[in-house]
Amino acid sequence: MTNAKRGPFGVAPKHCFKRPKSPFWHCKFQIKGLEIYRSTGCEHASEAAAFVDALKTKIRAEQSDNQNGLVLAGVVTPTKGSRITWGDALEKYYAEVGQDKSNKSDSLRTSVWLRELGADRWIDDMGHDDFARYRAARLRCVTRRGNLLAPTSANREIAYARQVWRFIKRAGYRMPVIDPEWGQIFDGHAERAAARKKELSSDQEQRLFDALKDVNPCLIPLVKFAILSGCRKHAIIDLTWDKVDWTNEHFTVYLKGKGIRKIEHSVPITPRIKELLEAQPKVPGTNKVFTYICRKATEGVRINGERYPFTIGGWKNDWARALKLAGIEDFHFHDLRHTSATRLVRQTRNIKVAQQLLGHQSIVTTARYAHADLSDVRRAMSETEARSSQAIEANNRKLRKGE
Repeated sequence: MTNAKRGPFGVAPKHCFKRPKSPFWHCKFQIKGLEIYRSTGCEHASEAAAFVDALKTKIRAEQSDNQNGLVLAGVVTPTKGSRITWGDALEKYYAEVGQDKSNKSDSLRTSVWLRELGADRWIDDMGHDDFARYRAARLRCVTRRGNLLAPTSANREIAYARQVWRFIKRAGYRMPVIDPEWGQIFDGHAERAAARKKELSSDQEQRLFDALKDVNPCLIPLVKFAILSGCRKHAIIDLTWDKVDWTNEHFTVYLKGKGIRKIEHSVPITPRIKELLEAQPKVPGTNKVFTYICRKATEGVRINGERYPFTIGGWKNDWARALKLAGIEDFHFHDLRHTSATRLVRQTRNIKVAQQLLGHQSIVTTARYAHADLSDVRRAMSETEARSSQAIEANNRKLRKGE
């Protein structure tokens, strides 16, 4: 992977134009009653011009032969059994689904890599072996940091390919008789290895707060709120005072839904959360709950000593410094959510309660957040042994009485 500038390059050819965040020239024209609107898959203007000419020739030939005609990603509604290339399938999925996701930049980047499977190949000519070879090839790639691509990263790309495959299949395009065995392509061991313990211990928590006092005290309420509420970083940063219902003792955050849809989710206000919220000052000019004191003035933007709402990434350096100072490695802000869920499950022994707190639709998702350590296992074993011993003793007493 390199940081080299991506296309499109050159002066726009006839019928071609640039599309935001896409490295390829796109084309739009009408021919034989069809409106063509799609990616050329070409970064250079000369290649895009040649592609458009070849595409026009192909459409004329196919229509003259009374064949299916070219199905255009996101433009022409396919008839049953129409064919589509893998490149068009990726473009169609990104245009209709991927670009509406919160991580659309990741979707675009993954889409570009997946074109290595062969952008001009018909999807009905592809199969299991193609995706297995792609994953194996990606694992040999070197990242910008000089490391081999992580197996979990390759798994995410295969997961994206599976989403595209199923989306195109539902759309009614011609597909292979047998779908790829996606479960075999994934490296399950990589996913299990990635499921590291993400809970913050009591000792680590104290060291982290001590470090934050030195690095940036304004982050302490943010971290405490994440541990107490189990909310995601975006939800905490975006929390506004109008979403805090003191009367009914809950606050409302927005969870990720499908596409751009957001789902309202209510979280109870406990005594400690109430105390934390009441301690946050209301700052003129913003309705955000969590704010920080500016330590570095920006001319015409920020003033030293004034309070401003947190942004999603403006404090990442302070967070990294605090973790380093506290001696905590391989820990992310999102792991505070894992910490909250794990502690709740350990205390209540009820994973359904954690599911409700986190707002998960599937309890399988919640299970990934609730980890057990050796002390949990030891306590459960001891309690089981005690109950078994009590049952045996009770049974022996009955037998003695019977004698």
